[in-house]
Amino acid sequence: MQRAQLAGRLEESGRLVLAALQIALDRDPRVERVCALEQLAGDLWHQDPVPLVKAVRVPVLVLAARQGDAGQDEPRRASVERARELLGQLLSVGWVAGGHELPLEHPDRVAGALAALAARVPHPA
Repeated sequence: MQRAQLAGRLEESGRLVLAALQIALDRDPRVERVCALEQLAGDLWHQDPVPLVKAVRVPVLVLAARQGDAGQDEPRRASVERARELLGQLLSVGWVAGGHELPLEHPDRVAGALAALAARVPHPA
């Protein structure tokens, strides 16, 4: 896939993610899924990510939820290890006890991890 095509697909995917998620502010803050996630799954999850990950040349952060259940935590650990094989020193990993709404559950931890990632990104002169 050429760079322009990839950029177009990422832009489309980003719009779809925004269309697929809404913040429920009238109750406990959380992200609610709407039906467009089915389309997102078809667009994103059914493609081979390895060629895309191998092309990454900037620092990457994986902030993963640890739920304390081996059935859920082990696949995440295996995915993180595969990412480490592909990305090497570009990968930073943080594990946080929680569910799939880490930014809402632990905003300070997420903000700190993002700030640390930003500090690793080379800045143009």
